[in-house]
Order: sequence, then structure tokens, then C-alpha cells
Amino acid sequence: MQKVLDELWNTLHNPQKVSCNVLREHWVKVIDIDGKSLIQIHVPRGSCKQRPVYQV
Repeated sequence: MQKVLDELWNTLHNPQKVSCNVLREHWVKVIDIDGKSLIQIHVPRGSCKQRPVYQV
């Protein structure tokens, strides 16, 4: 699970991959459902200056 989280943050902090990182650490949580770990991510709306947010 940590490998997936590390890859997520590395990609989001790479300006060659994503135009703008709008996520914060407290919006990314690992939750357990029926013995399985899932990553829950709240993706907020970008501000007018940040939009459009896109994958490069």
C-alpha cells in the first residue's frame, strides 16, 4: 500500500506529469473494508488560477 501512496505523491509533485497538485495529505486516507485496504481520496475543485488541472 505504501508503494502506491508513494507513487501517487511522486506523480502529483512532478510538474512534467500533472499541471497542478490540488491534493493535501489529510485528504488521502487508507481505510479498511472487509479486511481489504483501500485508498480514499477527496479531490477538491481547483481554484480559478489552478484550473484546468490535467495530466501532462
